[in-house]
Amino acid sequence: MIADYHNGQSLVETLLANGINHVALTDWKSATEDMKDLEIDNYLAELIVAIDDLGGRVNLIGLCQGGWVSAMIAARFPGKVNSLVLAVHPSTRTPAMGRSSAWSMNPDLILRGVG
Repeated sequence: MIADYHNGQSLVETLLANGINHVALTDWKSATEDMKDLEIDNYLAELIVAIDDLGGRVNLIGLCQGGWVSAMIAARFPGKVNSLVLAVHPSTRTPAMGRSSAWSMNPDLILRGVG
């Protein structure tokens, strides 16, 4: 996962160390020929199954392209989302920020609700 670079540079490690006792991850799979006709609704349906398996309501942290997918889940299925944090994805960038923002990926700021 892109949020876990190394020991001491891990979003999952930071969440667990700060009292978040259950962390589940999803990740993109490389596209294959048999996936060419899938649409966003297919991906969202798979994630809703995962959310239901986790108890039906989750706190989402969407990183990069996952931020876009997390925003879609929250918008289309608000009853499934307790909270939503979007970091380093297309809607967190502005032309003045360039390609990324140091504020967007700071796990301490995310935990405090300002990242």
